[in-house]
Amino acid sequence: YAQAMKSPLRHRWEEAMDREMNSVRAKDVYKAVSRSSARGQILSTKWVFAVRAHKFKARIVVRGFEQPWEERGPTFSPTLNLDAFRVVASTATAMDLDLKHMDVETAFLYSPLHEPVWCEFPDGYKVDGCVVELQQALYGLPGAPRAWHVHIDSYLSKLGFLSNRNETCLYY
Repeated sequence: YAQAMKSPLRHRWEEAMDREMNSVRAKDVYKAVSRSSARGQILSTKWVFAVRAHKFKARIVVRGFEQPWEERGPTFSPTLNLDAFRVVASTATAMDLDLKHMDVETAFLYSPLHEPVWCEFPDGYKVDGCVVELQQALYGLPGAPRAWHVHIDSYLSKLGFLSNRNETCLYY
């Protein structure tokens, strides 16, 4: 953050940070609460900056490694086994079927949390006497991948998709 703010391209980084904060606010990812109302560890946050395809990007990341083990819920989230992918791809090819995949930008920001988590406002957006109570997952949070899987699994199930018994992140 400090390096970006000293950069001659500071205004570009500030625009990227504003875009990220607007996205987080629009998705109701957090609510501001008084520091005294936080009932657990208050995690710090940091900015991660990148330039991709000539676009300046900033992402808020929770420093989840600070979260005590006893405050973490389940963190396991399935990933597709490479052998299973090969079976699906070869079967689709043999049967002349189309495969579809999806990528959800800012996926974690759509994932409701079931346990309270508090963190600091990111640099440049701090509010005196207040911290953030997360309503949705943020990158860096140990439970974020699990929260996303639970959320997308529920959504796809409501649409009538079934998950494979052995590969629970593969739907048909």
